Amino acid sequence: MGVHMQRFRATAFALGLAFAPVLSGCGSEDHVVQRPQARAEELPSQEVRDFSLEESDTGTPEWILTSRYAATYDRRGVILARGVAIDFFDSKGEKYSHLTAKEGEIKRPANDMEARGDVRVTTTDGVRIQTESLRFLNRERKIVSDAFVRLERNGDVVTGVGFLCAGVIMKDGMSIRGLTTAASIWAASAIGVLLGVGFYAAALILAVLCMGSMSLLHRLESRLPGRMTLDVSLTFHPGELPDFDLLTERAMNRGYRLLNDSLTITFSDNQAVWRACLVAPDKARAMAPAALAADMATTAGLARFSIMPVRN
Repeated sequence: MGVHMQRFRATAFALGLAFAPVLSGCGSEDHVVQRPQARAEELPSQEVRDFSLEESDTGTPEWILTSRYAATYDRRGVILARGVAIDFFDSKGEKYSHLTAKEGEIKRPANDMEARGDVRVTTTDGVRIQTESLRFLNRERKIVSDAFVRLERNGDVVTGVGFLCAGVIMKDGMSIRGLTTAASIWAASAIGVLLGVGFYAAALILAVLCMGSMSLLHRLESRLPGRMTLDVSLTFHPGELPDFDLLTERAMNRGYRLLNDSLTITFSDNQAVWRACLVAPDKARAMAPAALAADMATTAGLARFSIMPVRN
């Protein structure tokens, strides 16, 4: 894969944020239209205008696909769509990226998808991707492309033919996962390039360094003192007014420090929702997340809560 970079500032991370694991579920259809001309040996089983397909998890949408027209081919297990648009949502049900393409193909039952023709992806953090073809491999949870790709973010531009690692890096709330996996894939690709051009000594050295860093450094990291960070969301009963100083004091008594700049407050249906990061400077002295959850369950005025370890 040959890549030409104009400017690059770790935009490989942005590729993982633009996609989430998608494309399984059932569709909703509005009204059937007259079939256009098609090959006699492969007539569509059903044709629909204003087609929509939604995937949800416990009532929260993961993605919503819409298209001007869709045709289902039951024998091949394929849905062909024209004028495709897909909205992707995070675990909180908030939209974080939008994809458009001239046409798309969904393969059942694997639920892999290919978007073709002027494919454009935009994310809420300013990432823009343009290409002519994108394939999503559902089981591998990976986005691949053999076409020319242009990625822009904050004035940085990366262009190349084909790309890898999209879908490996995932962001869920304040947690980021898959950075090491993506780096190892890129390192393996670099080793392959070195072998291809005949730099065998450099490829061997790089392979040894990668193996050492991923095996030995992991053991060293586990022995180093570290901090534990929790992403905490608190939903209070209607009319309940939380006390910030009291929450900060209770967190300190349990071995945590509340990061003031991470606090977000929303208000809906007369209920206050507070979300913030709690940092344990010393993991050994901090209350375990399970014990913290049991303590929160008995807190007066708290309707529900969630605790999620932050990984980065």
